[in-house]
Amino acid sequence: MFYKRNSRMVLGVVVLSFFFWAPLAAVDLAIHLVPEVSMPSVPAGTQQLFATGVGLDLSADLELFGFADLFLEGGLQLTPYFEVAAKNVILGNGGGGLGFYFYPIPRIKLRAAASGGVYGAYQTEQQSMGWYWQARAEAGYRVSPGVSLLASASYGSYQLGLATLDPFYQGYSFGLSADISLGIFGSSSAGVRMDEKAGSPVFPVNYTAYGKLPFGTVKISNTEQAELRNVKVSFSVGSYSSEPALCISVPFVPKGGSFEVPLVAKFNPNILALTENTKIQGEVTIEYELLGKKMKSTKAETVAMLHRNSFTWKDPDIIAGFVSPNDPAVLDLSKYVAGLVRQKLRPDLDKSLQFGMGLFESLRLLGLKYANDPSTPYASLHKDPAKVDYLQYPYQTLAYKGGDSDDLAVLYAAFLESVGLNVAFIPMDGEMLVAFPLQMNEAQARATFINPADLIYRKGTVWVPVQMSKMREGFILAWQGGSALYRTASANAPLPFIEISEAWKKFEPVGLPGIDFRSAKPEEAQVNLAFENAMGRFVAQEVGPRAQRLITEIGSTGTGKQYNTLGILYARYGLLKESVAAFLKAVNLGYAPANTNLANVAFLQKDYETSVKYFEAALALQPTNKTALIGLARAKYEIDAYADADELFAKVSALDPALASHYSYLSSHVDVSASARASSAAADRGGATTWDGDQ
Repeated sequence: MFYKRNSRMVLGVVVLSFFFWAPLAAVDLAIHLVPEVSMPSVPAGTQQLFATGVGLDLSADLELFGFADLFLEGGLQLTPYFEVAAKNVILGNGGGGLGFYFYPIPRIKLRAAASGGVYGAYQTEQQSMGWYWQARAEAGYRVSPGVSLLASASYGSYQLGLATLDPFYQGYSFGLSADISLGIFGSSSAGVRMDEKAGSPVFPVNYTAYGKLPFGTVKISNTEQAELRNVKVSFSVGSYSSEPALCISVPFVPKGGSFEVPLVAKFNPNILALTENTKIQGEVTIEYELLGKKMKSTKAETVAMLHRNSFTWKDPDIIAGFVSPNDPAVLDLSKYVAGLVRQKLRPDLDKSLQFGMGLFESLRLLGLKYANDPSTPYASLHKDPAKVDYLQYPYQTLAYKGGDSDDLAVLYAAFLESVGLNVAFIPMDGEMLVAFPLQMNEAQARATFINPADLIYRKGTVWVPVQMSKMREGFILAWQGGSALYRTASANAPLPFIEISEAWKKFEPVGLPGIDFRSAKPEEAQVNLAFENAMGRFVAQEVGPRAQRLITEIGSTGTGKQYNTLGILYARYGLLKESVAAFLKAVNLGYAPANTNLANVAFLQKDYETSVKYFEAALALQPTNKTALIGLARAKYEIDAYADADELFAKVSALDPALASHYSYLSSHVDVSASARASSAAADRGGATTWDGDQ
């Protein structure tokens, strides 16, 4: 039985569908052509009215997101109809649907789709119209990026009318489909496209960080006719790169897809030769796989390079990059001065303070001057993170005989770091301070210094702030000026405190290649005199008020203990002549510990034979005096009486292990070789003296 209806055929829907999609041909439009064989399905208990037929299905697919497509379809099917002998039914359908596809491996495509619409049936003079639905599955081989051959299987149902669910025809279709992208006929070129985006200029001082820190971005778009796999984007800048830097790796980019690439580069020290702002041509290399074939594309990219002295205050830690403790110009001077200072060290004073003092005074002797840079003044530029500032490398400050406060700060910091002192910068509104840590803790510092407020106490470390603009006025005034500025400014709000060792984790120190500058060294006598003068001012500042107070307390009836205390005060600050006089008075008043301290003074004067005699005299009065025992052990060690030193050290270890641990170099268990023991570290052998009767 054939369903009759006076209606028009809807075969024109097919043609109209393609006219509708035609303007979208440039937007990933594909033509799907499926010649097929149709096989009707017969529900149980019904009569089979149709036989196997043939058909052709055609669709226009708009591919979306790399995994879905919207499509309009049209089809014709010729099916033998048994109810009317030797007659065929022509089914024409038109509609739309949604499909999903993916590529499990590059050359294989799988697709599933569902669609629906209206159809018209024609047999001789009889016509009918209704709605239909169908589901389709496809799998096949991709011949090229724009052409795939697929095996197709579908199931469809054609209803008797527009308002009924009763089927007129149901059946399967099997065919071989061709999937053709219209892009292969277009003018767009295959490959990948790169679009530049706004970037930032490159600061040479930070060149080591650009391997991880992006300085710009580009957009990569897939303009191939298929998805891209295993995409790798790298960047290089010719002779300024040690090797291409991998910027990003993307496993899959759909057709028409895009992604942003952060540009990084493995710059080499050649970039530090730039003394002017310039633009350099770089190369972006894009490697990918297209249907299993490896492809490669290169694009030019321009990089704005600033001169090597440029930086911004956006991240103040960047100034640590200018501090190179291995700069030959720095080492040539700092090691020379440190060697001279080491010979003049007071064993009982903080060694870091003395090195900081000596290095500062040596820079002053070179004639360095503080001068505000009129073109890039620190005082204004450091407040604006967007402006590019100029900062000198250490050798430049030495060569130019001065600079702004930040220039002098970088030079002084490099000197301190080169001799093993950790340094910090304190950027303030008017100028940059440098701070270096003492070896003592906060409690010791507050008990030692007459003005403990001149120090900075931070996380258990004691810091000495130094005002670099007072370079010409000497270390003591620079220290006092720095502490006064810090106290005033920090009273209102916490100040930035840039520890160089921490900042180096982000901005590694750089040394300029090809620079072999050597500054003239101040004469040894000048360095020694400058150090002694600065130390003298410091000692007078620290000892004078305290000594006067003790002398007032002693009066004309002072005790041996009071004179011993006065002698220790003098001895600690290197006033050995004054200390001997005080200790002798204490001995004359019968105060036994003063004998040990006289021995200590002789030891500090490197008169080891006399020191031994004094220690032995002290032990005759007090056989278990730990201070005298360890002192005698040290004196014996210096005159190569190692067996005696071992025995004495063993006694002290039994009486006071903590005291013995400060002089572990004396122990034979460290090294039984006399020659090796004789070369023990000078820092251990010349350590702080243990004074007897110290309160």
